[in-house]
Amino acid sequence: MNTPAAEADHATQAWQDALWALQVLQVDGANLGGAWVRARHGPVREAWLAACQSAAPRLQRVPISADDGALLGSLDLSATLQSGHLQWQRGLLAQADGAWLVLPMAERAPRGLLARLTQTMDQGHVQDGQGQRLASRFTLVAMDEADPEDSPLHESLQVRLAFALQLDHVPLQLAQEAPALDPTQLAQVRTRLAQQRQVQSSLRALLEVAASLGLGDARLLRHAWRVACVSAALRGSAPVDEADLTRAIRCVLLPRARQFPSSEEAPPAEAPTPEPPPESSEDATDPPQAPNPDEAMPPPEMLLAASLASLPPDVLDRLLLQAQAPRGPSAAGHSGELRRSL
Repeated sequence: MNTPAAEADHATQAWQDALWALQVLQVDGANLGGAWVRARHGPVREAWLAACQSAAPRLQRVPISADDGALLGSLDLSATLQSGHLQWQRGLLAQADGAWLVLPMAERAPRGLLARLTQTMDQGHVQDGQGQRLASRFTLVAMDEADPEDSPLHESLQVRLAFALQLDHVPLQLAQEAPALDPTQLAQVRTRLAQQRQVQSSLRALLEVAASLGLGDARLLRHAWRVACVSAALRGSAPVDEADLTRAIRCVLLPRARQFPSSEEAPPAEAPTPEPPPESSEDATDPPQAPNPDEAMPPPEMLLAASLASLPPDVLDRLLLQAQAPRGPSAAGHSGELRRSL
C-alpha cells in the first residue's frame, strides 16, 4: 500500500520527468520524434502545454479531422481566381518544418492521418499537389486522452516518439513551469552532444533491458540511447553514466513494457571480488590511466532494478496489467497506407 509521501514523491518525479523531456526535445526533438503524453483535460495538462509552448520554437496544432488537402496543401481557389494562375496553399506538414506539432485526442486519430504523420516523420519531407518536395522535420506531441481501459495511441506512432509520459496523477500544486533553455545554453548542449561517443557496454545494457521488457523495435532502443546522450550533455558530462541510462529506461522503455522479468530470470549481480593491488615498484613510471567507461557501467539488471525502484507499487501494478492486456484495435488491424508506413 502506498503512503501519501510515496505518492507525492512519484507525482513530483513524473512532473520533473515531463519538464526534463521538454529540455531534451529542445536539444534534439527532430531526431527523437517527440512525446506520447497520456493526460486527460485539466489544469495540469494545460500547464504542461504552456511549458511546451515556451520550449518550442513554434507550436502548431493538428486537428484529427485534417485531411490530405489540409496536411499536404491544396489549390487556393480564391487566389487562383484573382490572379488567373494556379495558386497553391501550403499544407500543415510543410508549414511545420522546424516546429513542434501538437496532436490532441491522438488516440482517436484516423489511419489516414496516422499514415501521413508516420510517413513524413520517416522521410523528413512531403510532396505537395504540384509534385514539389518540401522539407518537413518536426517534433510531435501526441496528447493521448484515453481512459485506462480504452485503446491508447496507435503503436505505429508510439514507437516513433521517444518519450512516454503520464500526467494524470500529478496534482495541480506541483504543476509549476520550469524555464526553457535559452539560445546560448542550447548551443552549448548541442556542442557537447556532438562530442558524445558510443559506449558499447551502455548500448549492450540498453539492448538487454529492452529485450527483458519484451521490446524488440529498434527505434525504441535508438530513442533510449539518444535520450541518454542528451541527458549527459545537459548535465555537462561527456560520457553517458548510470543515471542517464536509468532515466532513459524510465521515460522511454518502461511505460511501453510488454513483460517484466521475474526475479529468477534476473538475479542481482554479485559484486566482483577485488583483486589485490600490484606490488609497488620504484621503477614504475607509467602515469595512471583514466577509467574506461565500458568497464565502469553496471550490468543491465541493475539498471532495470534502479528504474523499477523509482516507481511506486501502484504504478508498477498498472504497468504489469498494461503489459498483460491484449492489444486493442488501435494496435493492429490497419492495412494499406498505415502498414506501408511501418
